[in-house]
Amino acid sequence: MPKCLGYWPEAAQPIVPEIYAHANYLWYAYSIIGVASFLALLVYIWVTKRIDARTAKVEAP
Repeated sequence: MPKCLGYWPEAAQPIVPEIYAHANYLWYAYSIIGVASFLALLVYIWVTKRIDARTAKVEAP
């Protein structure tokens, strides 16, 4: 663009500061933590159901 339109490339600054350019990567970490927590909860449920089933067999005459 010509300088008569008020555009100087050397003076142009980005809309978002550089430090925030990849702020969306933080959500990747949150989603990984959420998926890991969900998988851990499923494993916990599976293990406790197995333990309960074993103890129910032992207690029943």
